[in-house]
Amino acid sequence: MYRKSCWGLDRVFCEGEDGRIESFPTSWTDFAAEDAFVKVSVGRSAFRVADLLELAKYVDRAKPTGVK
Repeated sequence: MYRKSCWGLDRVFCEGEDGRIESFPTSWTDFAAEDAFVKVSVGRSAFRVADLLELAKYVDRAKPTGVK
């Protein structure tokens, strides 16, 4: 297994059982560093603030005009 950046994305590469090279996002593996928020929150929150703010933007855009 090895890790490298491809087209700006951090990926892990490994050889599959059929001999083909497979790649996966590093975040799907234990090659990735543990997210600092997840480590500090110790399971107290299912969501990161940045992710909730991003979700709020999508929800606001999806609202019909004139709805608050």
